[in-house]
Amino acid sequence: MQKIFIILFFTTVIISCEKSIQKEPNIIPEDAFNILKEKYSLTGMDYSVNLSENKTMLEKIIKEDFPNWHIENLLDFSACIVYRFSITDIKVIAIPYLENQNKFQVITYNEISGQIINSHSKWIEVSIDNNGNGTVFLSSTDNIIEFKKIEFLNGRILNPSIAMKPEINNSVKSFHFCQAESGESFQDCFEREVHEFCDDWVSTVAFYTNPQIPVLIATMCTCEFNE
Repeated sequence: MQKIFIILFFTTVIISCEKSIQKEPNIIPEDAFNILKEKYSLTGMDYSVNLSENKTMLEKIIKEDFPNWHIENLLDFSACIVYRFSITDIKVIAIPYLENQNKFQVITYNEISGQIINSHSKWIEVSIDNNGNGTVFLSSTDNIIEFKKIEFLNGRILNPSIAMKPEINNSVKSFHFCQAESGESFQDCFEREVHEFCDDWVSTVAFYTNPQIPVLIATMCTCEFNE
């Protein structure tokens, strides 16, 4: 009888722990976040931010790039991710879709003296499982719907367009929001940035279990801002 009670007790604890884990957002491990902080001048990510009060402004930005899609009706403005940077004044906000929490409408803009300028909107969907299998989809902006697709298999990008080589230039570079090097396409930039980020076990696991990381990398490889 005592054995049955112990088994039932631990079963209850395990089930309750699993439920609590599922309810918590994926928080990036400190080691992985330090990579983002150093590389992208990132100071923090604010999770589950309610931007309902800014809904009108954000909807206007979305409609400029997707005038016929009515995307604004599909978004959860109460659970946004806000990326904070220490240097640039560019704002990045990822708004999850109501029916798919791995799909985000990503808005980037400059705010100067309370005025929104140079705004862009795109959607990014990260469908990668914990084993590193899946895809990253990205839509282009400027009212031209063009889909970009990066496929992953067992933690590797399928059919990479560039040869992955370790960085040999360790000199300090000034921060630019656009991470693409001269002549690089979006896919080239994304592949290189992923390769550089996933340089150890912690950062690799973080990449595949935290969609906000590939969302940030994809956003910074689109290079929509002239710096």
